[in-house]
Amino acid sequence: MNELIKDIAKNTFKYFDTGRNQSENFYHAFVLCLIVDMKDKYDIRSNHQSGLGRYDICMFSKDSNEKDVVIEFKVINNKKEKCFEETCINALRQIKEKYYINDLLKREVAPSNIYVYGFAFQGKEVVICGGAEETLDWKRILEKK
Repeated sequence: MNELIKDIAKNTFKYFDTGRNQSENFYHAFVLCLIVDMKDKYDIRSNHQSGLGRYDICMFSKDSNEKDVVIEFKVINNKKEKCFEETCINALRQIKEKYYINDLLKREVAPSNIYVYGFAFQGKEVVICGGAEETLDWKRILEKK
């Protein structure tokens, strides 16, 4: 998906789409549109309260053997972050620190089926990081502040 989004952003998006004031909302809506076709397999929620905040997107699998996904979007803050990876790490940190997987745990989703992704972007540039929640190096992610 990372390469697909990069390709679409580079060849389709314009500055006015991803401009400074609405860029997070734009990417959020764009990704939501990409995954909405999966509504037969997932209960897709946007901006719902979970844990100590609101996740951007959560995909609750209708099949207990499939992956459940939490997604957080972040625009690079040049005053705080030096690169896309740092922004991705901050998105993952937010998912962990605010317990965004709480709704999944309440539904007794197997930890091995929970995947978390951070999207970092600036203008037309996008980077996605993350993976299986239980296999990520949370010590490294949480210590980078």
